Amino acid sequence: MTTSPVYDIIIIISANRGKNGFSARLYGGIMKKQKYTAFGNVAYIIKDIYKNNTGLFVFLVLSALCQSAQALIAVCLPKAAVDTASAGTSPGEAAAVIGGFTLALMLVNALASLAGERIDGAYYDLRMLYLRRIVVKSMRQSYSRLESEEGQTCYWKARDVALSGSLCGVLNNTLTGVVGLLNFTTFSAIIARLNPLIMLLLAAQSAVTFVFMKRGSRIWEAVRADRAKANKQKFVLAEAGADPKNGKDVRLYGMRELFVGKLRSLAYWSMKMYSKQRSGYVQQHLVDMAMYFIRDAAAYAYLIYRAADGSVAAGDFVLYFGAITAFSGWTDSIIWRIDVLRRNFFDVSYFRDFMEYEDPAIENPEHISEDCPTIEFKNVSFSYDGKTDVLKDFNLTVSPGEHIALIGRNGAGKSTAVKLLCGFYAPTAGSVKIGGAEASRVPEEERFAKISAVFQDLCILPHTVAENVSMRSEGETDMEKAADSLEKAGIGRLKAELSRPMTRAVRDDGIELSGGEGQKLMMARAIYKDAPILILDEPTAALDPIAESETYQSFHELSAGKTAVYISHRLAGTRFCDRIVFLKDGSAAEIGTHEELMALDGGYAEMFRLQSHYYNEGAKGGDEA
Repeated sequence: MTTSPVYDIIIIISANRGKNGFSARLYGGIMKKQKYTAFGNVAYIIKDIYKNNTGLFVFLVLSALCQSAQALIAVCLPKAAVDTASAGTSPGEAAAVIGGFTLALMLVNALASLAGERIDGAYYDLRMLYLRRIVVKSMRQSYSRLESEEGQTCYWKARDVALSGSLCGVLNNTLTGVVGLLNFTTFSAIIARLNPLIMLLLAAQSAVTFVFMKRGSRIWEAVRADRAKANKQKFVLAEAGADPKNGKDVRLYGMRELFVGKLRSLAYWSMKMYSKQRSGYVQQHLVDMAMYFIRDAAAYAYLIYRAADGSVAAGDFVLYFGAITAFSGWTDSIIWRIDVLRRNFFDVSYFRDFMEYEDPAIENPEHISEDCPTIEFKNVSFSYDGKTDVLKDFNLTVSPGEHIALIGRNGAGKSTAVKLLCGFYAPTAGSVKIGGAEASRVPEEERFAKISAVFQDLCILPHTVAENVSMRSEGETDMEKAADSLEKAGIGRLKAELSRPMTRAVRDDGIELSGGEGQKLMMARAIYKDAPILILDEPTAALDPIAESETYQSFHELSAGKTAVYISHRLAGTRFCDRIVFLKDGSAAEIGTHEELMALDGGYAEMFRLQSHYYNEGAKGGDEA
């Protein structure tokens, strides 16, 4: 099946949204700062591109040869024309000479055009390849790193580099630089015949230009990180503004001007930094102009002087004139390529920083010994920022097959406990064990094989319905099992649509689900996986009370024999659980059955009475109406 560039980019973006990170790892979906040398970066890219597209090098070499031939013919053709006219040759001979050069130039131009088209196509394919590799690499990194500011910064730098094409630019600029050196040598030999001192003048001008180029490049790199940050914010803001899910609010609350204003502000900030980057190059260009004037005036004056005294023939005058012009052009090209390569080297370093990062290897990995494992939190504390503990000395043991409800107000630590159980993070203190093995020390594939989860945030990918249920390609999906999972999750209407994509951004006949249907799709995914541990993190947030009660009843039946951990603010599903854990300030403040906790008359009882009060008031008001 072929895909469009838009489809490729949609897949890339959706795979790296932070809210999709949990599911991408659970269901098996697809730094230390290192210093790299310029030569090492060139060698790295050349080797990598050669490995992935060997045929590209044939067209690159052809393009390089054509560029050299074009420059040489452009200089020799005028001399041949003048020499032919001066020698008094017959029209036929003159036509043969000029025609031969013209045909040669046409052939070289045709080959250069052919090579250029093939190279452009290959470079696009390579950019998409690098983007896919970045996605795969991000999924293989620990969630804690990818979610961190350092990990996100490293990811966005690598992503921007891949999209900009500067990785391929290293190869192209290196090869063009080599061509420039060849032509530089050729024209140097021609000019040296006229007077070696001219070479010294041209070399001095090039040296001054190179010094100012380096200064401009340093200014450019100094503000590059800030520009990358601004570009990231623009992209995220633009994506949010164009997301159909936000469309109603954008229109209803008149948010268009808010989005436009922020985008303009970011654009102004980005352009201001760009102007600062360009300031160094403005100075360089002014110096270049002065150097060019001095160089050209001196070289051409000397050449005219030699022609006037008869020491340079008319044909040689044209040859030297063209050689000096071409020499200057190729010298400037080499300097410019060196400048661009300097920036490319930074780009390659950003890419390598991300791709070559490896999470620390698990020392003494542990393995889960039980088919339906025991879960144990022992004296667990955890902090995201190293300052404030979200969990404090949290203790809980969940027996195989037991159903537990984690209840508490916002910020009590419920979702954090689940993240630690999944092994997304390691506890700051204490231990989290699954089947006697420390969760963070169990190899990822083995750990996630034991867990199915439905999180608050929907992770609906731009794949088909079947692929969203199984998180595998359709060829690897048990279609009958996928249909059965949809039926059990209460969204059986999708059974006949298994091969349709889940977004209209891919195809016009794509399926768009409501919030409640989306959560049921996530439930079907968990049912399909059929793991021994089931986690439900606010799975009924988008459902009405009746559907919520039915869903909890269904999951209670489907999770028979499995260990189930429910997280909810609403207490409708607690009666299905064997025990309820009421969290307060990161600790298990109360543990027991619904009846036991109501008799305790603590925090859980207060929350339950408060919710019941609102339900009862609503029912009473409805009756009175």
